[in-house]
Amino acid sequence: SMIVTLATQIIFRGIAQIILETNSVGGFPSWFTKIAAGKIGEMVPYALIFVVVEALFFAYLLHYTKFGRRCYAMGNSTTVAKFSGVKTDKIKVIVYTMTGLLSAVAAIYLASKMSSVRPDVAKGYELDIIAMAVLGGVSTSGGKGRILGATLAIMVIGYLRYGLGLINASSQIIMIVVGLLLIIAVAIPSFRDSIGNMNWFKKLKAMTTKSKK
Repeated sequence: SMIVTLATQIIFRGIAQIILETNSVGGFPSWFTKIAAGKIGEMVPYALIFVVVEALFFAYLLHYTKFGRRCYAMGNSTTVAKFSGVKTDKIKVIVYTMTGLLSAVAAIYLASKMSSVRPDVAKGYELDIIAMAVLGGVSTSGGKGRILGATLAIMVIGYLRYGLGLINASSQIIMIVVGLLLIIAVAIPSFRDSIGNMNWFKKLKAMTTKSKK
């Protein structure tokens, strides 16, 4: 799945470069730009409302429905889930379809925010997405993670980028900081597990010593 995703990304980006070359396309209607800039009153942007509704919907879908439990089961082991009666192929199609749909929605929002599109738009955003997922407690191997953690990680990365932008940090520095944050997020669980294994080893050693006495 990962290889197919990366391959199709390269294909579609290549098609966009063939069509647009190095040019950008703009001139969107005024209503389109309001998707990203529109607000309810003076304080609440449309995007925030959409993110909250989306987070609540997927939190309910993943944590309180049979579909969500089957997704977690497939994340732990697709083979075990399949032999347990879960229609794994059907769930994969549904999950990938929802992912593609939400990616399209994100692309529309980004185009509205920038008021133009180019073939290299969002290039390198994969690092941010992986960092947000891992920092939010989502396991890259599957079967672990909660919507709340991912939502909080999105806010952390977003405010981190915003804060670094306020001090005029370059895009390269921001990428380095996000990369370091990703390494730390991956290293913490491993360090915690190693500490736990050391404590288990110490307890076993103490029990062995006590039994000999």
